[in-house]
Amino acid sequence: MSNRPIICNICLKALDSKLDEDGVTYIHGEQHGDLGHEPDPIEAPADWRGACDFCSTDQAVWELPAKTFTAINNHISAENWAACNTCAALIEKNQWNALVRRVKAQYLEKHPGLFPTDIAALETQLKTLYRDLRKNITGGMTPL
Repeated sequence: MSNRPIICNICLKALDSKLDEDGVTYIHGEQHGDLGHEPDPIEAPADWRGACDFCSTDQAVWELPAKTFTAINNHISAENWAACNTCAALIEKNQWNALVRRVKAQYLEKHPGLFPTDIAALETQLKTLYRDLRKNITGGMTPL
């Protein structure tokens, strides 16, 4: 497969990739909740525009170029990240803490009832993930 994102052929949502003992496995991200089906990975068509890789709420219109790296829990961050206008603006202004707050708020809206310890763990994971991402950014935002 090329450098196109891997999406689910059933729901057309971007899939996360995870490295395990069987190699690379594609999974639906936690941000999507239970979609009621197993992932059916395919390469995204050239005109596919998914949700923001950060807040997952808005349509992605920007791309942040980055190298592939292994992130939290052996998830693989495969190259470029898609961003909506709001998340792209926060990144361009180097406002990573504000980005963490935005992403956390969007996640909590989709997953109400989390315990305070879960919320603290989420914030820690986001900060770690974005710190690792910053080390692998290879350029500025470009329009999709």
